[in-house]
Amino acid sequence: MLDPWPRLLSRPVIWNDGPQVGTVQMRPDDPDARRLAAVVTAPAPLTTALAAAGVRFVIVDSGTGGPGTSGTGAARLPGCAVVATAPGLVVYRVPS
Repeated sequence: MLDPWPRLLSRPVIWNDGPQVGTVQMRPDDPDARRLAAVVTAPAPLTTALAAAGVRFVIVDSGTGGPGTSGTGAARLPGCAVVATAPGLVVYRVPS
């Protein structure tokens, strides 16, 4: 299933567009996603690296297994402000 966010938003979206085949996650096509893949998959906080990469917002969709699933978004995004919430969704603003 394709991620809807790049189609719904007018600004550039960095996301892992590499398909998952069984338990194997293929490499993303997007060079920005490839560059940030190690940061996102590491257990460390994300805020500093995302800010350095120019990321302004993080969308955490609980259906994606991203950094905000199971209540871990705040722990992985210290210093980020929650700007919107909906069932299964949190949007964080990364400090500049």
